[in-house]
Amino acid sequence: GAPKQLQVILARGVPSVVAILRGMLYVRGGHWNASGEGFRSECAERLRQPRELLDRMLGYAEAKRARKDEVRRDYLEILTWLEQMTLEVDRWTTEEHK
Repeated sequence: GAPKQLQVILARGVPSVVAILRGMLYVRGGHWNASGEGFRSECAERLRQPRELLDRMLGYAEAKRARKDEVRRDYLEILTWLEQMTLEVDRWTTEEHK
């Protein structure tokens, strides 16, 4: 897709990703209702999520502009990250039912 469209998709997807991360924090006994830096730190530490990628993703919601090549790279990296998160949650639910 065109970088401008990808940037819009990333920006509009941030609330959904944040909701997923909050749910993951809740399940793992983390501070799911933290905000700002506390939320970012909690995700990085308790969920072992890549802080740099999380910061870049949240930057799209803050209307930070990115270069065309950065948008394409971020889009692909964030999609891969989301897939990894779903696999991680699948592992959690599989472990609980053993």
